[in-house]
Amino acid sequence: NGTAFIEGGAFHPMHSSQFETVEPFCLDKTEIALGTYMECVERGSCPRRERTVDWPGIRSGEKGKWSVHCNKAASGEPGAPRTRRARGKVDHPVNCVTWVEAASYCKSVGKRLPTENEWEWAARAGILSPWFTGNSVATLQGYVNFAAAEALPEWGRDATFDDGFLVHTAVDQLMPNPFGLHHVLGNVSEWCADDYAADYTDAARAGDGLRMAPPGLQKPHRGGS
Repeated sequence: NGTAFIEGGAFHPMHSSQFETVEPFCLDKTEIALGTYMECVERGSCPRRERTVDWPGIRSGEKGKWSVHCNKAASGEPGAPRTRRARGKVDHPVNCVTWVEAASYCKSVGKRLPTENEWEWAARAGILSPWFTGNSVATLQGYVNFAAAEALPEWGRDATFDDGFLVHTAVDQLMPNPFGLHHVLGNVSEWCADDYAADYTDAARAGDGLRMAPPGLQKPHRGGS
């Protein structure tokens, strides 16, 4: 099926100063595809709205440049931009969604967003090296949608890495990690359940590693390219 059972364990998260433990949990094997999200919209369980990129500090002139990569526009949402790059990508991950939209989808199917600790444990597949393939970025070839050669001047990436995809690609396009998860690195980033923690000095909740902060802070997202 589309869900992987993830054995728990102890590890040293890259964002933490101490070893932490996560209990077993389940995680979808792929990012949520645009077509799947739009089925949720049609059921009335997920919000339908025009989306453009937005993040703290983005300049108004940059929004148009990056919003053309928002494949949510391919759904035919009223008022959404119609770009050739965005059409016909129902098997690509839905992107340019807010944390609330992502959480709404998870709730609609009886699931939840992973915590940062759960996400990193799953992404590294229980392996203690920086990446589940080893210590070098070059070992990620075939597993990660990181940067195509034609995009290197724009993204500013290492010219030795070429995955062949200018932007995002299908959710199961590349090989999975040892836990059976596709694109936990690269492609698009994934929202996590926690509140954003600037220094991670507070202890994580036992079991799932959840960290909560005062309301109003940002939500973290991990992975992506």
